[in-house]
Amino acid sequence: MRFLVFLGLMFLIAPSCAVAQVDTRPVNKSDQSVSKAALPDAKKTAKFQDARLNFAFEYPADLVAKKLPSADEQHKATAERQPANEDPAYKKADNCTQVVLQAERHDDPEHATGTIAFYGNGRKPEFEINPTIHASVTISELDVACIPQEFRGREDEVASGLALSVIQAKDLKQIDQPLWYDVDKHKVHLAAAMGPTNVPDKDGKQADPTKTRYVAGVATVINGALTLWMFEANDVDYFNRMLRGDILFGNDKPLPLFPASIGNGERIKPVP
Repeated sequence: MRFLVFLGLMFLIAPSCAVAQVDTRPVNKSDQSVSKAALPDAKKTAKFQDARLNFAFEYPADLVAKKLPSADEQHKATAERQPANEDPAYKKADNCTQVVLQAERHDDPEHATGTIAFYGNGRKPEFEINPTIHASVTISELDVACIPQEFRGREDEVASGLALSVIQAKDLKQIDQPLWYDVDKHKVHLAAAMGPTNVPDKDGKQADPTKTRYVAGVATVINGALTLWMFEANDVDYFNRMLRGDILFGNDKPLPLFPASIGNGERIKPVP
């Protein structure tokens, strides 16, 4: 996905975003249900290693990474889609942008492995269902040196706008206010939303609008490159599991990319 598609939406930048840090205290789960949709591989992770920017990101191992075109192939494809009158500065930025990870999970409805248990007052499961998980994570990068001159020195604002732009689809409802927080001295921006699922049912018919999907954009600057994560899942616990994937900067200790939980009507609790 092209970063500069988002830079065309720079009116989304900072004024609408909260200058806040996230409260990392545990969020209490609902007494009515506990989701185990990430099972049976809840502890298994895959690692994306970015040698160029010297960071690594761990994500659930049941997300399958796609084979991506090379950076040159991506840039060529982008150039072919650009209008003839594209601003040269934006064209340069587009041609510096690349997707470095795209991983997806699409369960077979006939062989769902996750379990959601619904509890009664006696705290014993009254019944269980096996959900079908559809989820994805995409990481894109843009070298700061390639952004248009008017955004130079405003990289943090651009990161904020990128995170917010991910959740701008008309059918999405923003989950609380966008926020920023620190992860190992990196200022990270997050915006999240929820809306009706767009995954067709097992018969290939139209998606059920009563079912929910969760979407988040997470952005920061890593070693001179704007880096954007785009997360989507139709299960809130799996969504949070992806967001809490460990990130490692250089040889520093691994830390969760997002050290809190969101969704299921729970608010993100910023600390002023």
